[in-house]
Amino acid sequence: MKALFIAPIIVPHINLETYFFNALKQKNITFARYGYNEMKIDTAAARVAPATKQKRLLVRLAKKILPASVFSRRAGRRAQMLFETIEKTVPDFLLAFSKGIPPQVVNQIKAKYPSLPLIGLAVDDPQDFERSKTHSPHYHLFFSNDTYSMEKHRELGANCYWLPFAADPELNAPIDVSAEEKKQYASDIVFIGSVYAERAELLRSLTEYDLAIWGPERGFSTDAGDLRKYYRGPATEIEVRKIYSCAKIVVNPQYGYARYVERGNWVNLRIFEAACNGIFQLTDYKKDLDDLYDTEEEIICFKDAADLKEKVQYYLEHEDIREQMARKAREKTIAQHLYTHRLEFLLEKTTELSGFNLQSS
Repeated sequence: MKALFIAPIIVPHINLETYFFNALKQKNITFARYGYNEMKIDTAAARVAPATKQKRLLVRLAKKILPASVFSRRAGRRAQMLFETIEKTVPDFLLAFSKGIPPQVVNQIKAKYPSLPLIGLAVDDPQDFERSKTHSPHYHLFFSNDTYSMEKHRELGANCYWLPFAADPELNAPIDVSAEEKKQYASDIVFIGSVYAERAELLRSLTEYDLAIWGPERGFSTDAGDLRKYYRGPATEIEVRKIYSCAKIVVNPQYGYARYVERGNWVNLRIFEAACNGIFQLTDYKKDLDDLYDTEEEIICFKDAADLKEKVQYYLEHEDIREQMARKAREKTIAQHLYTHRLEFLLEKTTELSGFNLQSS
């Protein structure tokens, strides 16, 4: 079986790409990778890949200044190159991050290659739903990382299913650390990510403990400067594994914590990565979590800063319970929440479509 995997040329989800690539390999599916970005502008006047709000503003400005024909010509050439890639690779199915291909190009592929299953992946719902909803109805099959968004996609006519994030059994595995590394990475409580204002409130409640903050330095909000004394720097992928191996508890406030707007039901990627790495974690509640882990035996949720502090104290004092829960969460992840499991589900749903039978490919 052969797949053509399409992702944006500039993508903030490089881990997700790698995870899917590894899953394809583990399922003995050969694949080709094609970089395509409907938002990319590449002209003599501008080279913009909008990974930030500022860059998106530049894109809009460029579209106002530059002739429309510039974009239509380049878009046409990119589409033609994609058609040529399909002809060359002869895939059994096409798998694409939904922001990778313009809907009109998806429709052209459907018309030109009617026997080719087109599968779209939304990995930024619900915060990117306004864009993903313009893509989902055009694919034969569409998957969203969020059940709330999944229902919205279905209301729009998309053949949509829930595909939560997962883990990679090799890239997210516990790792041995030296005595020197333990001194560098050890902590009672660790947080990895950007310190937004609402997260800063949580972290301030934990400053009496051995707290370590890792992540991008630019990730500190303007009113979180007092927490910089706990900041240990950015962390590479291999360092994250060492941090997990040396810490006792990871605190994981997910996207939208305390905002109560556009939160959706989704569970973030760190839930699975941390669980697979074997570290006990405390996270805020999301509805989708109920269908993934036991929130009494595997991963514990907190309500607010006071509740978080109380649970941190309890689980620091009860090492045996903490380690047993971390072990159960890892076992559940290995048994049910790897990207090979997600790929199996994706292929199963594709095979159920009339006219497509990937199992015999």
